[in-house]
Amino acid sequence: DFIRRCEGAAPPEPTTAPEPTAPTPPMPSPTLPPQDCVDDLNWHGKFNTIHTCDFVASNPSRRCNFESTDGIPASTACKVACDTCDNTPTSPPVTPPTGPNPTLPPVPAPTPPPVILDDDSLCEDDAAWHGKFSESHDCNWVSARTNTRCEFVSSENIPADEACPVTCGTCEEDDDDIGEE
Repeated sequence: DFIRRCEGAAPPEPTTAPEPTAPTPPMPSPTLPPQDCVDDLNWHGKFNTIHTCDFVASNPSRRCNFESTDGIPASTACKVACDTCDNTPTSPPVTPPTGPNPTLPPVPAPTPPPVILDDDSLCEDDAAWHGKFSESHDCNWVSARTNTRCEFVSSENIPADEACPVTCGTCEEDDDDIGEE
């Protein structure tokens, strides 16, 4: 049929206009927050100045709990980002931890008491010594595994068994007292 029409063997068929379609209803325009509901352009988190309301908006369920250095929560300063224009937070309140405060460093276990060999000598661990790779690698840390850690050295190449003689059991006795009765 197509070839005949092209070669003129058949009269051309009348073309018809496409059926009209129903007009697409207009999309509702986004609702804008009220004028008094805006993000504070000067607010930022207390740990990093790039943690602005825009940053909070990219993960509001977690970041609306951030605070500024002066204690203002993001949910108050970033009303649009946190969807708190009606002052109702959208995320549940954060329950404080019941265990040790995670923002405080752990308190090291007490170091062993000094060993008193006689009236003139005192054997004690050096409180200032630490391993060369970490300041937390002190005599107390060495005490957890003395069989290997007493061989560790400080950045000044002072071995732990010299700096931590109580911990490593290397307190020297006075040679004059050995064998005397």
